[in-house]
Amino acid sequence: MARWNIPECQWSDELLTHNESIDAQHRELVKRMGQCIASLNAPHEFSFEEELEILDLVVFLLDYVIAHFSHEERIMIESDFPDFLSHRIAHSYYITRLVEFKNRFKQEGFNEGLAEVFHREIVEWLVNHIKYDDRRIASWSQSGVAHKPSPRHL
Repeated sequence: MARWNIPECQWSDELLTHNESIDAQHRELVKRMGQCIASLNAPHEFSFEEELEILDLVVFLLDYVIAHFSHEERIMIESDFPDFLSHRIAHSYYITRLVEFKNRFKQEGFNEGLAEVFHREIVEWLVNHIKYDDRRIASWSQSGVAHKPSPRHL
C-alpha cells in the first residue's frame, strides 16, 4: 500500500494580498490543493477509481488556476502593472508544470518522484508566487498610482 508524505498546504494570513477577489480565489486554490495533498498522502493502492479521483482534483486545479490567472492578468492590465509580461510568463510556466504533472500522473501513476514534483513545482511554487508576486499586484492595483499620471506628465 502506497503512502506519501507531501507537506500540507494551508491558508494563512501570510498569503493575504488584501485584494478581496484575489484572496477569495487564493483561499479556494489552497483548499483544493490541500484536498489533493490529503488524497495523495492517504494510504491506498492507487486503484483506477483512486487515480481518477486524484486526476479530477488536478484537472480542477488546472481549470481554476487558468481562470484565476486570467482574473489577475485583467487586474494587471486595468491597473497598468509594470511587470505584467514577466508575471504572465510565470503564469504560463505554472500552467505548463501542472499540465506536465497531469500527463506524467496519467502515464506513470503516482510515485515518489511525482510526489516531489508536486510538492516543489506545484505547491511550493504557488505559495511563493502568492506571497511575493501576487502581493505586488494587489498593492499596485490598490495604490491607484497607475490611474493617476504624474503632474510632470500632464
